[in-house]
Amino acid sequence: MGSRLAKAATARGLSVHDLGSDASKVPKGVNLETFVTSTPYYDIPAIEKAAQGVDAIICAYMSRIGHLILLRAAERAVVKIFFSASCNNDSTKNKFGDFEHHDAYIAFHHQAAMTSPIKPVFIFDGFFDSLLFTVFRSGGFDTTGELPTLKY
Repeated sequence: MGSRLAKAATARGLSVHDLGSDASKVPKGVNLETFVTSTPYYDIPAIEKAAQGVDAIICAYMSRIGHLILLRAAERAVVKIFFSASCNNDSTKNKFGDFEHHDAYIAFHHQAAMTSPIKPVFIFDGFFDSLLFTVFRSGGFDTTGELPTLKY
């Protein structure tokens, strides 16, 4: 998902900074302004460095702890926009235990709301990541018939 967002951003003339484990994995055509090498999401110095001087952060970490570490770095860097990875359901409407896979997202949403001056933007990416952006190219909806159908 990050590579596709980076391509879209650079195509629009935006500068993109990347935080990842291996710069050689960045696809051709993505012209990064900087790449900060990080090992796990506990690599606080790398995260702090990557958060400096940016207008927005898009979090691709799947764990709640990774989200919180990056959110705290965004707060210290006075970043105003924090896009949080999520799933394909609005988990803010669920309660703990309704769907256990969403419990971490619910916990992050509540913790951020209670403790952070940043109000994260949630992208429901599980659907798009799993179906539309597969290794077999982008999918989408076929609207030529009476009812739209998913194709991928």
